[in-house]
Amino acid sequence: MGNTTMRKAASFTDLFDLRGEERAKVFSLCIFKGIISVVYVVMRMLKKSLVVTSPGGCSEAIASVKGMVVLPGSILMVSLYMYLAMHYSLERLLYGFLFLFVGFLLLYGFVLLPYEGVICPHVYAEDVVDRYPHYKHWVALIRLWPHVLFFFMAEMWGQMMILVFFWRIAAHLCDRETSKRYFHIYIGSGCLAGLFPLVLMAWLGSRYQSRNEFRKEALPFLLGIAVAGILLALLFWRWMVRRFSLLRERVEKQSERGQSLWEGISYIKKNPYLIGVLGIVLGCSISMTLVEVTHDRYVNAFSKGGEGGFVSFQSFEGIILHLAVIFASFFLNPYISRWFGWRVLFYIAPITVLFLGSLFFGMSYYRHHIEFTEELFGIPPESFVVYLGALFKVGSKIVKYMAFDNAKEILYTYVSKEERNRSKAAVDVMGSRIGKSFSSYLHLFSLWFFHTDDVRVATPMLLFFFLLICLNWLGGVRYITRLNEGE
Repeated sequence: MGNTTMRKAASFTDLFDLRGEERAKVFSLCIFKGIISVVYVVMRMLKKSLVVTSPGGCSEAIASVKGMVVLPGSILMVSLYMYLAMHYSLERLLYGFLFLFVGFLLLYGFVLLPYEGVICPHVYAEDVVDRYPHYKHWVALIRLWPHVLFFFMAEMWGQMMILVFFWRIAAHLCDRETSKRYFHIYIGSGCLAGLFPLVLMAWLGSRYQSRNEFRKEALPFLLGIAVAGILLALLFWRWMVRRFSLLRERVEKQSERGQSLWEGISYIKKNPYLIGVLGIVLGCSISMTLVEVTHDRYVNAFSKGGEGGFVSFQSFEGIILHLAVIFASFFLNPYISRWFGWRVLFYIAPITVLFLGSLFFGMSYYRHHIEFTEELFGIPPESFVVYLGALFKVGSKIVKYMAFDNAKEILYTYVSKEERNRSKAAVDVMGSRIGKSFSSYLHLFSLWFFHTDDVRVATPMLLFFFLLICLNWLGGVRYITRLNEGE
C-alpha cells in the first residue's frame, strides 16, 4: 500500500492567502466552474420535466431513457472523445464540444420544440399504448424523442464538461497538490453560481404552473440562459488560454495516447482492493438512484402533471441542497476527515442512505394506511411521502459529498501512484454511469414483473433491491476496512 499521509484540504479563508499568479489561477477556475454549472443546473432541472410532463410521458420513462439511451450514448461519446483526443489538442476539443452543445440547444429551441406536434409520432404511439398500456414508458422513448435527446445532451454536459474537461483544465493549470487542496472549493463555487438559475426556476415554476404556460413563457427564456452560458464559457475559455502561458503551452499540444477505459477496467479486475472500491462506489450510485427515480413519480403526481410545478419543486430541493453543499465546501469539508476519522466516514453514507431510503419505501408501501400524518402534521399521506423523498435526496447527497467522497479519496491514498492513476478514472466512470443505468434496469424489471406502468406498485420489489444493495455496500465497506487493517 502507498503512503497514507494527506495534505490538509484548503478552507475558505485559505483563498485569501493566495498571491499573484496562483490566486488568478484558482479564482479563474472557480469562475469557469460557476459558468458551466449554471448551464448544468438549467439543463438538469429541465431534462426530467420535459420527459415526465409531456403528453404520453411519465416518470417511469426516466428509467428507460437512462438504461437504453444514456448508457450506450455516453459510451459512444467517451469513445469519440478519446479518439479525437489523440488527433486534436485540448483547446480545439473544448471549442468543438462547446459548439456542439450550442448547436443542439439552438436546434432544440427553434425546431424540435416548436414543431414537436409534427415530428413526434403521437397518433401511432397512442395506438400502441392502447394495445399495451403497461409499456407506456417504453413507447415514450420514441414518442418523445426530441425531449429524450435533450435529456441525453443534459447528461453529457455534466459528464463531458465537468467530469472530463474541467478537471483536465484544472490539472493543466495548477499542480496536483493545489488541485487536490481546492477541489471542494471549485465544487462549492459551482453550487454558489447554480443558486441563481435555481431561484429563477423556482419562481418561474410557481408563476407558470401548467405545461402550456411554462413552455410558452418560461422555457424559451431558460434555454436562452443555457445558450448564453455556453457562449460565455467559450469566451472565458479563450481568455484563460491567452492569460495563462502555462495553460496555453499544455492545451495546444496534441494529446498522446493514454489508457483507455477498458484497459483501466482490466487493471481493476486484477486487484481485489480496487474491486472493493468499485463495489462501494456502485453501491452508492445504485441505491441513491433507486429512491430518486421512484420519488420522481410522486413529485409528478404532487404537481398534478404541471410542468411548472414539477420544476418548481425540484428547484426548491436544489436550493436547499446547494446551500448545504456551499456551507460544507467552504467551511466544513477541510475538517470532516479529522473530526470523524476515515473508518467512521466510510459508514456514515451507507447507514444514512439505508435509514432514509427504507423510511421512504416503507411509507410509500403503506401510503394508504398512514392517515395519521394528516392528523399530526396536517399533511396528506401522498404529500408526506413526497417530502420524505425530498428529505432523502437532500440528506443522502449531503452525506455523499461530506463523508463518502472524502472517504473515497482517502481510499486512493492506500494504493501506489501507478495503481491510482490507472484505476481512478475507470472507477469514477463506472460508479456514476453504470451504477445509475443498473438502477434503471432494476426499475424496468420491477415494472415488467408487476405488469404495471406505475413504479409505486412495484415498491415491495424495489425495497428488496434497495436493502440488498445497501447491505452489500456495507459489506464492501467492511471488506475495505479489513484490507486496510491488514487482516
